[in-house]
Amino acid sequence: MNVVEALCEEPVRAWQQRLIRLVYPVPDASTAKGIGAHQDGDPKLGYRADTFYTGWVALMDIDSTVGGLAVAPGSHILGIVKSAGSVASSDNGSADKRDYGLDASQLDWATANYRPGSTIIFINRMVHRGLPNHSDRIRLSCDYRYQGVSGSSSWLTHTLGPDVRRVAQQIDEIVASRALYVTTHASSETLGEVRQRMLEEKNTTLARARELAREIDEQS
Repeated sequence: MNVVEALCEEPVRAWQQRLIRLVYPVPDASTAKGIGAHQDGDPKLGYRADTFYTGWVALMDIDSTVGGLAVAPGSHILGIVKSAGSVASSDNGSADKRDYGLDASQLDWATANYRPGSTIIFINRMVHRGLPNHSDRIRLSCDYRYQGVSGSSSWLTHTLGPDVRRVAQQIDEIVASRALYVTTHASSETLGEVRQRMLEEKNTTLARARELAREIDEQS
């Protein structure tokens, strides 16, 4: 908290959305399962916060075989970079398609060997990713998010992870449903924006999805 307060030059609050990460070993994987290279400030994630910081904490010894966090040095000065694809909730089958995120091959990366308690603090515009776990151990880490008290954000930031996931899964089911497609014929880009807006609003109704799809298409 003291480190982030020094960065923000004001008191800070910790978000309630605290994330415990368990990454299972996949010896032959070239990339880690789940979300690829990304920025936590990407509007598609629905936080609606201009500036916040993530604190990534290792909960075990993490060397190059276990993987860990990698960051792209200097990427925070690029602003928010438009990412490909759409986010999917972690238990949704589409989460494994890896269509969301930035092209990791276009960036330089830095990582380290971590000890229990090793912490990386980075701003929401820093591009980062989890590395594949090639060991025989489950990787354990956690994320905490911090924001200056003068900033604003969406409901996600003061809601526990399991509750956020349940809402996201309901939205994903609606966005992927035939009932929405046959009435709107929305493009994948439109559907991605529908998902983002519904997540920001905490709205899980088909009627709202249809309304947003038509509204977005009219604006474009």
